[in-house]
Amino acid sequence: MSGVASVVLLAPTPLVLAVFGVPLATPLVVPTDFAWAAGSATAFPAIGNGLVGREDGWLKPLLVGAGINGLLALTGVGAFISFGVGAVGFGAVLKDWAE
Repeated sequence: MSGVASVVLLAPTPLVLAVFGVPLATPLVVPTDFAWAAGSATAFPAIGNGLVGREDGWLKPLLVGAGINGLLALTGVGAFISFGVGAVGFGAVLKDWAE
C-alpha cells in the first residue's frame, strides 16, 4: 500500500464526522435556543423603547421590537443579526443577574 492510500484511509470522512458530531451537538441546541429567546425578549423591546419611547405604555415598543425581529428573521443574513442581538441581550441578562 502506498503512502497516499494509507493517508486517505485514515482521514475522517464526512459520514464519520456526522455520526459523531450530530449526537454531540444536538444537546447544545436546546440551551442555545433558550438563551437566544431570553436575549431577544430583552433586547428587541429595549431597541423599540429607544426608537419610539414608552410614553403611551409598553405596547408600542413591544410591537416595534417584534416587527424588527420578524423582519430580520425573514432574511437569511438578518437571522444571523437577530441571533447576535439575542446573544447580546442574554449577556445583559446574565450581567444583571451576576451583580
